[in-house]
Amino acid sequence: MFTRTETMRQFLQRYPLLSLIIAVNAAVFLYTLLRFGEDQPEAVYVYGGILPDALERGEPWRFVTYAFLHSGWMHVIMNVVFMIIVGPPLEYMLGRLRLFALFVLSVLTTSGLVFVIGNSAGVGASGFGYGLLGTLAVMALRRKDLLDRASIQIVWGWIIVGWLGTFIMPGISVQGHLGGFLGGLLFGLLGVGPKARLTPWVPVPPRRSVPASDDEAFGGAGLNDEEERRHDPR
Repeated sequence: MFTRTETMRQFLQRYPLLSLIIAVNAAVFLYTLLRFGEDQPEAVYVYGGILPDALERGEPWRFVTYAFLHSGWMHVIMNVVFMIIVGPPLEYMLGRLRLFALFVLSVLTTSGLVFVIGNSAGVGASGFGYGLLGTLAVMALRRKDLLDRASIQIVWGWIIVGWLGTFIMPGISVQGHLGGFLGGLLFGLLGVGPKARLTPWVPVPPRRSVPASDDEAFGGAGLNDEEERRHDPR
């Protein structure tokens, strides 16, 4: 579930919303890099980061724009890689509409908590990442029909490591991660209960690069075409 076996084409087809979110984050990062330079990471906070006094400044758009801004290469790479690993199963099982609702909710709960109890500016997509973890935590408890034992152990491992890193690593917004995680928990409690109709996860089998024979190549090609049709959820 958390091992990516898709080709780039399959990834884009199976997870279009997640792909769009990742692409926007990457494009915005490159834009701010070209505009402000790599030696001015604080500029992105001024440009569109969430601020505790955002409403007093008359800048409500900061409650959303912060989620597409990053302060450096390592920041954006970590968030994008995390979304690539953790996000696909949720888009497949929840569907694009539910994932979009989760994205919006976790982005707003992240900025909302920073606004209410934060004392510094914040940027980054990690609030959405922790929203994914929050929803997966609920699924690990309430929807064990959708997650196998190994996947559940991985989810709890991600959560433990994520929170250890939140409190140990310097410069991390605890309020931001907590806000996103609470948003994910809330979405999970409301949207992925036992009666929610979700799509069971079906992995994409790795493609064989060299077939053993002509007959196998013919059969294998047909199987891959059929697999692609079966694995396109929506």
